[in-house]
Amino acid sequence: EKAQKEQKNILVYFSGSDWCSYCIRLEQSAFDDPDFYDLVGDKFVFINIDFPRYKALPPEETKRNEELRDEYNISGFPTVILMHPRKEIIAITGFLPLQGDDYAKHLLQLIDDETAFSEESDDINTSDISSEDLETLYMKATDLGNESIAKKILKKGLQSSNPLFFQIENYRILIDETQQDSKEAIDLRQKLTQKIPESKKEALALKEAHFNLALIDFAHAMKNPHLRKDLNKTLLPLKNYLALYEE
Repeated sequence: EKAQKEQKNILVYFSGSDWCSYCIRLEQSAFDDPDFYDLVGDKFVFINIDFPRYKALPPEETKRNEELRDEYNISGFPTVILMHPRKEIIAITGFLPLQGDDYAKHLLQLIDDETAFSEESDDINTSDISSEDLETLYMKATDLGNESIAKKILKKGLQSSNPLFFQIENYRILIDETQQDSKEAIDLRQKLTQKIPESKKEALALKEAHFNLALIDFAHAMKNPHLRKDLNKTLLPLKNYLALYEE
């Protein structure tokens, strides 16, 4: 609410303040440096989401922090997320061996890059962009952590003349969202596995797609405790890929 009222971007800092060595280094070298706040102190609303090991937080704060960690898929510390006032992600970063002023400039550069990229992607739906260029834009959007633009590019890519990369990405997202049993995921997997290549180039691309498909299914099986107990079921996606290509 404060960010929207003041129209400031948000800096969310996920940390392990009393055990994470890189968190401690980031705080000492950048966040505790007065030069950092001279440059960006009035440009962000700062939020610290802490996961200490040697001090107890109030139960309600611990619960809130865990919910935010899960919401933003935080897998390591330190993680710094920059957001627009309405909480759309601008970029995700972390520890860099920089002093306060340079780390502040790094954050400002991330915002400039996202602004430029947003302007570049505004005409995606109206312009004729090749599948290769869409793939490049998509990877840039995911690197920036900009989910809204990534989804827009994904939708466009699925409608392109060469949608293979985007079909695999769409399948990956469905699996990550535990929709592996949905009709969309089942139909997409069937479409990918039954596709017949029309050229040697397409055959090579399809082989790579099938490999990525097998990796996605294998990773999903590894996360499933029921499947993980059965080694044959866990390895089945990789075995099917090897059998398909006789490798």
